[in-house]
Order: sequence, then C-alpha cells, then structure tokens
Amino acid sequence: MPEFTLLQSIAAVLTLIAGGLIKGTIGFGLPLFVISLLSNIMPIELALAIMTLPIMASNLWLSLHGRLFMVTLKRFWPVIITAGCGIFIGAQIVVKADQSLLRFILGVVIIGMSLLEVFRPGKNTVIQNQPRLETPLGLIMGSLGGVLGGLSTIYGPPLIIFFNMLRLPKELFVAAIGVTFFFTSLFLVLAFGSVGILTQKTALLSFLAIPPVFIGLYVGLCLRKRIPQKTFQRIVLIFLLLLGVNLIRQSLF
Repeated sequence: MPEFTLLQSIAAVLTLIAGGLIKGTIGFGLPLFVISLLSNIMPIELALAIMTLPIMASNLWLSLHGRLFMVTLKRFWPVIITAGCGIFIGAQIVVKADQSLLRFILGVVIIGMSLLEVFRPGKNTVIQNQPRLETPLGLIMGSLGGVLGGLSTIYGPPLIIFFNMLRLPKELFVAAIGVTFFFTSLFLVLAFGSVGILTQKTALLSFLAIPPVFIGLYVGLCLRKRIPQKTFQRIVLIFLLLLGVNLIRQSLF
C-alpha cells in the first residue's frame, strides 16, 4: 500500500473535493482535473487507479439524479455502444500511438469546435435545424471518443461537444454525460484491471476517494441549480477551451 505524508493526504482530499464540485456543476471534468493535479504528488498510474471508482460512482449518481436515466439511455444508446467499441479498438493500437501527437491533435480539435460554437452565426446548431443528423453525428462522435479513450483514457471531449451541440437543457445535458460516461468507464475499469493498474490495494484507495468526491459533487449540484441555462452553456465552452489548451500544453512540455 503506498504511503503518503499528511500534507499529501490533505492535498489529495482537497483536490478530490474540488474535482467533485466541478463535475457536480457542469457534469464533467473530474478525472482530467484531479489526475492532472494528483500526478504531481504520485505516479500517474496510481492517480488513474485512485480515480477509477469515484468516476464510476459519480457518473452513476449523476445519471440517476433527476430520474432521467432511462430517457437518456433510450435516446443515446447508439452513442454508448459505438463509444464502447471504439475503446476496444483504441486499446488494440495504443502501443503504436504517439501520445504527445494525439493530445496535441485532440487539443486543437476541441479548441476549434469550441470556437465554432462561440462564434456560430445563429442561435441554433446544425443538428437543431436538421434533427435527422443527430444519430449519424452521435455515432461519429461516440466512435471518436471511444477510440481516443482506448488510446489515452480521454474519451469525454467529443461526446461533450456533441451533447452541447444538441443544446440540451442543463439537467438532461448532465444526465446524458452521466449515463454515457458510466458505461464507458466500465470498459476502462476492465482495461485497467487487465493491465494491472487497478489492483486490490489501489482499489481500496479508490474506494476511499469516493466520499470527498461526493462532497464536492453535492455542492456542485446545488450551485448548478442557481445557474441560468445560457450561463451554463458558456461555462461548458470555457471549460472545454481550457481543456484543449491544457492538452496542447501537455503535448509540448
């Protein structure tokens, strides 16, 4: 079992609470925020293992909150299936992938698509003007997110951009992310277990990380209820832009 100093333990708990707050407010951002900080005080493999169960638990909780689980699953099950298939495909080619190049490309794509959303000429997206495009675009973004997840564990951005393009009400937006990410995280758990990242010892640490995440999650949920829909969409876009910039930074330094 890894040993931590008191200062490291306090820093880890505060980071987990902050990550939960972010996820509770906008529905995503927990692993990217927490892992980027925890990796400064522990090996990245251990940070990934610790976040495994909190990611699953928080996604399940968000997907069930508001009683939108079945509504979301019925609408977006094709996206979930294609994302799962993509994860297995990405896992098969991960040994051949240039991680720095992958992060750079992903960062550029995220920033580009986010800027298109910011400066779009009209209030509606292409999907809203032509609803029949929702399913094929969902399959494309789900597959892309899955492959990227299998390669780098970063499967969220394409799916987040897709759900944001649908202009979903904020509660349905968070539920859609929760349901989709819950099922895709199951595939990642299987992958981490098969390669030895998630073991009995690290699973115990991961279980202990759930309570602080849920403290932040609850606070974020209360905060989200006070945020207007348009403000919520702006926050999502800003966070996506920051995510894209951070991925480019990671690829260069």
